[in-house]
Amino acid sequence: MARRALLAAVLGACALAPATAHAGSYDVYSCKVGSAFYGNNAWVGANNAGAGDPAFTAPDATCANAADPLVALMRPAAAGATVAYGASVSSALHIDAPANTRITDFALTLRHWFSTPSNVGFNLLQFGSKGVSLAGSWDSNPAGDQAAINAEKHWYGAGAAVDSGLVTITKADSPQAQRQGSATSIFLYAGCSAAGTCTFDQNSIDQLQLFGSRVTIQDDLPPDITAVQAGVGLLAPGVRSGAEPITFSASDNSGIRRAEIVDVTNAADPAVVASEDYNTGPNTNAGTLCDYTRPRPCPADVKNETIAAPTPIAGHRTLLLRVTDAGGETVVSPPFSVQARGPLNGSNGGDGARLIAGFPAKVFRGKGKKRHAVFVLRSSHTVSYGKGATVRGTLKAADGQPVGGADVRILVREARLGAQYVDRGGVTTGPDGRLIFPVPAGSSRVLRLAYRAYLGDDAYAARSTATLNTRARISVRGPKQVRRRGVAKFSGRLVGRPFPPRGITVDLQIFQPGVGWRVFGNARTRKSGTFTVRYHFQRASQGRFTFRIRLRPNDAYPYSRGVSRRMRVRVG
Repeated sequence: MARRALLAAVLGACALAPATAHAGSYDVYSCKVGSAFYGNNAWVGANNAGAGDPAFTAPDATCANAADPLVALMRPAAAGATVAYGASVSSALHIDAPANTRITDFALTLRHWFSTPSNVGFNLLQFGSKGVSLAGSWDSNPAGDQAAINAEKHWYGAGAAVDSGLVTITKADSPQAQRQGSATSIFLYAGCSAAGTCTFDQNSIDQLQLFGSRVTIQDDLPPDITAVQAGVGLLAPGVRSGAEPITFSASDNSGIRRAEIVDVTNAADPAVVASEDYNTGPNTNAGTLCDYTRPRPCPADVKNETIAAPTPIAGHRTLLLRVTDAGGETVVSPPFSVQARGPLNGSNGGDGARLIAGFPAKVFRGKGKKRHAVFVLRSSHTVSYGKGATVRGTLKAADGQPVGGADVRILVREARLGAQYVDRGGVTTGPDGRLIFPVPAGSSRVLRLAYRAYLGDDAYAARSTATLNTRARISVRGPKQVRRRGVAKFSGRLVGRPFPPRGITVDLQIFQPGVGWRVFGNARTRKSGTFTVRYHFQRASQGRFTFRIRLRPNDAYPYSRGVSRRMRVRVG
């Protein structure tokens, strides 16, 4: 069920636009269509000479230029002579849909040219079994068809001097063609009726000229992927480079137009990572391309075709092969999983790289006149609450060359028990292999910069760790004056979050001249980070006393040691 759902999601989300505006269809072009010109590879001549000379009914199936039409014709006699054609003798051009397809639309630019003194013969456009456009008399037509053709003004008369000029006949303009619906063939006839002999003299004309055509063929059958070779190329066992090809074979009645490798690791957002369109290029391995001047425009069978991603595939990916036929119908292979290293990460990059990162600091070295300042990278740095910092680093290859343009991941972990590293994005090294990025204000954090030699690697080839310590901020208030033997109550809260659920210990300190700060009490913070601590003055206590609150560092609270403001209390 999971595989079926994945394939359905891919087919729904990745449906391709077909070669024409109608799903599952494509257009075949011949001779002059609009401003474009195509050679004729679709219309085939058919010569039914009966017992006569075949040369007299041979159609012209070549259009050399825009003014040169295809022609179905009955040739006139030589000067001063006549030629007799037997019943049902004809010259014809026809276009046939490939197996299991049908013609559903057309637009033909024609000229009916007919002039016979004896008013015999005809030339005809026939769609399936329906006559659509006619000159002369079609006595073998199904009952009522000639009258229907006349009613829709596509009968151009009979007898002498019939010339329709250039006319464009479309299915949309012909109720006859619409009644037919679809067909497997279209015929252009110049012929003799079935009733008897046709006699032509030197002035007789019976021609149906085709100057250009667009024929729409509907193909509802999806292509067939006959093989995807396992165990070779990208599908070979083990970790791949990601640039290897997939080898496959496929077939279709209208031909294979496109092959793609689709990344469906995220089935809701599939992505095409490799594509070969045999209509626009490249050629198949056998050197073939699609040609939409042919009824079957694309290669019917592609065997042992290879397709590879132009940018190597990286990481653990779920892929499938998708094949599209000439009409836009698609089929996908079962998904397959690959692990690939992908592209090299940065110029000069690779295994054995070295990464050094830290916080820049200025130190002095040497003595006397040789004393000088140098900048170093320290692995730890302490800032006040609300302050950020800057991390710098360098990435070099095993041979010491800088690795430029490399993606270095920034993994961040709060400095508290149980916290996990989180990928906070990446930084790209410059051409000199250097990197720099700001660390925003926040809690104490461990920053791990990590470099993958190849973008799809699971393991990091080089790492460097730096720790940013943030001093805790403590907000506190207390009395300004207390009587002898009184109690000074101090209350406050920790500002930085998150607060440990079980609280954290804060110390109450008193400053003693000549001794310094001494701890005289402590308290445990609540879940909200608030606390209360009291100090009981002795009977002999008198004068001014200076207090502060100090955080006692704890693995559960991601801040380093910090103290509150000083509070002076007068006793007495």
